[in-house]
Amino acid sequence: MFLVSNFTDENLMDIVNLIKGLSLYTIKVPEFNQLVFKFVEDHIEEFSIKQLELLLWSFSRKHMAHNPKGRVNTKVADMLPYEQQAILSLVNVIKNKSASMKPRGVAFAIEAFSNLGIQDEELFKRMERVTLAKLDDFIPHYIVKVMQAFYNMGYGSGELYD
Repeated sequence: MFLVSNFTDENLMDIVNLIKGLSLYTIKVPEFNQLVFKFVEDHIEEFSIKQLELLLWSFSRKHMAHNPKGRVNTKVADMLPYEQQAILSLVNVIKNKSASMKPRGVAFAIEAFSNLGIQDEELFKRMERVTLAKLDDFIPHYIVKVMQAFYNMGYGSGELYD
């Protein structure tokens, strides 16, 4: 708790790494879990795009680890209010900055949206446009991640699937 409650601009990446490292663990102290999510929401504009991608991936990984059936069983709407609020804020910031993301970040963000059960057609349309604009830079692994996520969520146009 010390690191999170004594935040400075200099240890921002330490916070991201802490959240990433804890993503597969069950945090048994609810106050700490709440502190982590509140911290992310309170400082969301201070994170770099890479840090935002890591945070989204970490929260997605945490969600999948604690809900093995993922989006089938739970969605963001079923999470605790403070988790829901932080994740939706994170999703909105990433959506707004998606044009500046690299292919890896785009692919992993789309996969995370799917894993979290984010039902937002506008978000997926935006991410589809970004994907198609950068498609030549995607390696096959990233293309598979994107296609699987779109398929699982029931989004995507004929252009994406062609």
